[in-house]
Amino acid sequence: MSHDTPALPPQAVLSQMINGYWLATAICTAARLGLADEVRDTPTATKDIAVAIGADAGALYRLLRALVGPRPEQQSLVVRKIGTLQWSVYGSAAYLEAHPWKGSLDEHDVVAFGESLAHIPSAQWLAAASARTRVTVRMTSPLTGASAVRSGWGLAVLPDFVARTDAALVRVSSEPVASDEVWIAVHPDLQHTPRIRAVIEHLVAAAHRAGVVAAPAHS
Repeated sequence: MSHDTPALPPQAVLSQMINGYWLATAICTAARLGLADEVRDTPTATKDIAVAIGADAGALYRLLRALVGPRPEQQSLVVRKIGTLQWSVYGSAAYLEAHPWKGSLDEHDVVAFGESLAHIPSAQWLAAASARTRVTVRMTSPLTGASAVRSGWGLAVLPDFVARTDAALVRVSSEPVASDEVWIAVHPDLQHTPRIRAVIEHLVAAAHRAGVVAAPAHS
């Protein structure tokens, strides 16, 4: 008995074509910029890489977000699991001195997630755990969340790699409260191109150095 794969609706096919084109363009752009050559053995700020390659820092950040993130849904792409990104609760020393951590978020000021991030596991954990908190501000990215924490706006759930090199951020949760799988995807026509492979390998290595827990060899 044969089982035919249901045909995708036209809008889904068009979406896959557009997203595949965007991803291919993003990887080619990274290769042309020489991004792989600027990935160091220690975490490097996006703005510093941008200066080195002569790119706009904001545009480069969006490019990196496009290259590395949750597993894409497009079945036409070749995907590789990089590892797991762990999130914990952080605060500033000054905030914690005035508002000691007692094992929960109850009665604390919190830096919540913006609507665009509401779907990620860390945002869902925070939403479930923050019934008795005061939301002071909402982050649009982990970097803006870290900045808000440093400024004393309250506690936030942040990726451990963000706080790893920032002495102003104090981890208060005894273990990670959430985790995300991190994937990189490439169009099949580009997966064996040497410069594209170099960019991918450097991004994977940089992610592991930054604190993303490496995926098992079979992933």
